[in-house]
This record gives sequence, C-alpha cells and structure tokens, in this order.
Amino acid sequence: MSAYPYERVVGYKWGGNTQAGWDCSGFIKYLYGMFNITLPRTAHEMALLGIKVDFNHLLPGDLLFFGAANGVTHVAMVYANPIDCTKKIIHCSTSAGVVINSFDDNDWKNYWCKRYLFSRRIVGI
Repeated sequence: MSAYPYERVVGYKWGGNTQAGWDCSGFIKYLYGMFNITLPRTAHEMALLGIKVDFNHLLPGDLLFFGAANGVTHVAMVYANPIDCTKKIIHCSTSAGVVINSFDDNDWKNYWCKRYLFSRRIVGI
C-alpha cells in the first residue's frame, strides 16, 4: 500500500503543476492548495515565506529547501507516516516523480542531505 496516493504514480514534468505531471514546486503548491493555502509557483519564491525552522524541530507541513551556493533548486515537505508517525519527506524528484524518503534511507543520506540548505514553516498565509 502506498503511503501517499501520488507516490511513484505521477511523474516529474519540468514546470508541471497538474496531476498529469509535477515539478517539485508545482507539487508542493498543489499539496498546500488542498488546504486552501496559496503558495507562489517556484521553490525560490517559497523559500522567502514563513519562518526558518531548525532541522531538529521539523513538523509535518514544514518545507525543506535544497540547492547549492547559487540558490534554491528543490523543495520538499515534511510528511508524517500515519502508521508509525515517523517524519519523512515527500517531494517530486526529476528521477522518480513523487516519492517519499525517510531521513534514514540511502537517497537521503547520499544525495538530499548533502544538498539541504534550510527549512521554513509556512504560517498565517
């Protein structure tokens, strides 16, 4: 059983913002839209919102931003597994589409963790 209905079903599409295909920010914008919260279209614009949150204090719904010294290139959202309440990240990656990663899995340790920049909590939008 999939942890989230879009996991590995919807593929990546550059600039995509529909269930036919998302990019990372289109997917996050869609998730927040399900709760009537409007976010800007790009990861860079999303990174300017809310308040910074220490990685050790992340809550479900917080946004994680990834990139390099030249700026934000990817966004993901903290997701709480409903079965065991562990925190994971849900995002749309170029290689696999919508995926959920554990903070303990190899994708996180070998790739995402090295590109992590900061986290933000979107409040009062």
